Amino acid sequence: MVKLIMPLILAFLLHGTLLISASSAAVTLDAAYRAALANNENSGIQDEVVLQAEERYQQAKGTLFPTINGVVTYQKQQAPSVPVATSPSSQTIAKITAAQPIFHGMREYSALRQQGDQSEAAKLSREQALVSLFVDVATVYYQVLMSDQDLKDLKRESAVNSERLAELNRFRKLGRSRESDVLLLQSNVAILDAAIEAGEAAILNARTSFHLITGLDSNSVLTDQFNFPSHLAPKEEYLAKAEKRSDLLGLQKNLDAADEGVWVAKGQHIPYIDLLADYYFDRPTYLQSIHWDVQLALTIPIFQGGVIHSQTKQAVSVRKQAELGLSLAKRQAQRDVENFYQQAQSDFNQIQKEKTAAALSQKTYEAEVRDFRYGLVTNLDVLQSLTTAQETMRAYDRVQYQFKTDYIKLLGATGVRP
Repeated sequence: MVKLIMPLILAFLLHGTLLISASSAAVTLDAAYRAALANNENSGIQDEVVLQAEERYQQAKGTLFPTINGVVTYQKQQAPSVPVATSPSSQTIAKITAAQPIFHGMREYSALRQQGDQSEAAKLSREQALVSLFVDVATVYYQVLMSDQDLKDLKRESAVNSERLAELNRFRKLGRSRESDVLLLQSNVAILDAAIEAGEAAILNARTSFHLITGLDSNSVLTDQFNFPSHLAPKEEYLAKAEKRSDLLGLQKNLDAADEGVWVAKGQHIPYIDLLADYYFDRPTYLQSIHWDVQLALTIPIFQGGVIHSQTKQAVSVRKQAELGLSLAKRQAQRDVENFYQQAQSDFNQIQKEKTAAALSQKTYEAEVRDFRYGLVTNLDVLQSLTTAQETMRAYDRVQYQFKTDYIKLLGATGVRP
């Protein structure tokens, strides 16, 4: 019996271990982005916008082909006072009619190109929306990691201060430290405890934002596997990439579409030609033996109440608006790249300096502790060096995550999605 039960117990334990391992799997930035993509309504909205633009293109394309309709009419009219064989009181007409546009001032081709440009613009806009989503996810992702690390630093600082307080109490009993030194250190520990409470609140806020944007568990374990450069490329390279940003290319397509819109409006002034054909199944009176007819129709626009002129002015205004929007977007893109580049470069330089400062301040604190034990420095000197060492280490940890956030924002400003 035992031989039968033991394998079941082992299998159950193994299954439970696998479940725990799967549930606690670390979440990478890429995995968080994929989750946000599935959880984000804007992505679905962009997909529908692209689909609608593609269908409008197909509709514009359809205007180039003939239209065929089946038509059945039944007419009832007052009988004439004098009977006429060609004018019966009721008549039925059944036919198939076809119309083929021959020449419409080429505006139909302008409309087709216009819809094609707008379809491409919608796709490019979606691409930039995905880049923006990645930047948003990365910002929240590193905010969580930075808050976690900051809390660890605060707890470590509190622990070191507590150890220092215990040592100072021993020296106090030996008469080698003053009561004011003990009170000062106790005050520092209390301040750190308050900072830890604030740090825990910051983590809660960051993880709540992480959950909202990704849909993942707010308590997910995050692991940073993103590779960051050892140095930044020249600013000109980022500015050059920004010129090819998806949203800027999309705005250029919108400008092209607005150009075509002007020709669509102007083309309404041009005469147009249509080929019309009918095939009759049922006709009244003497027309019964005539089964088909063909027409070549020339239409000359003469006066439309000023509507065409107004539509042309409106199309020119739309084109001007698109041109101004593209110019503004280019300047904003350049400004974003320069701002994020400056911030990322500042972060990068600060990392090197904070790293050196953290190492030196730690050595200073260790030296001050040794000197205090020999009575060469006061407790105030030790406390100041301790505070400096811990705060410098916190600044070093924070600036590393700040650099990662600003670097990804820089990539986003260039239209690059890592």
